[in-house]
Amino acid sequence: MIYKIYDEQNRITDEMTELIHRATEISLRNELGEAYDPELPVEISLSVVEADEMHEINSGFRGVDSVTDVLSFPQYRDVEDLLDDLDFFDHELLLGDVVICYDKVVEQAAEYGNSLAREFIYLYVHSMMHLLGYDHMQDEERAVMREHEEAVMAELGLSRE
Repeated sequence: MIYKIYDEQNRITDEMTELIHRATEISLRNELGEAYDPELPVEISLSVVEADEMHEINSGFRGVDSVTDVLSFPQYRDVEDLLDDLDFFDHELLLGDVVICYDKVVEQAAEYGNSLAREFIYLYVHSMMHLLGYDHMQDEERAVMREHEEAVMAELGLSRE
């Protein structure tokens, strides 16, 4: 896996980096099935930002004048699109960009009684599902996406209590 991690405050611990790696592998294996090749280099850009920067990004890209916890910028529309590219590419797979607001991680970890690492990884897994084509605009979509997120979190040993 290739990660371009941008974290100017150096808040991503070695434990979190390992969990990011495992979450990515599990997500890809679960979603791609037999097409998943653990040897295929996968690139994900991960930026960890403060609330003011997330507000600016959210406003600029989505037209939403507020701070959000995580934003995803997928390269593919869905898994089928990604699988079509796997037929043509045998080199690096660019999945997309993830932006996580660390201030929201801290706030939500306290609110939900989670560790910082658990909350951060949940947001990362949530974003991975977006990179793989899932959405939560409708109740049915939300339920499916949540099921996939929870499967990854359970395998990581980070299920909700």
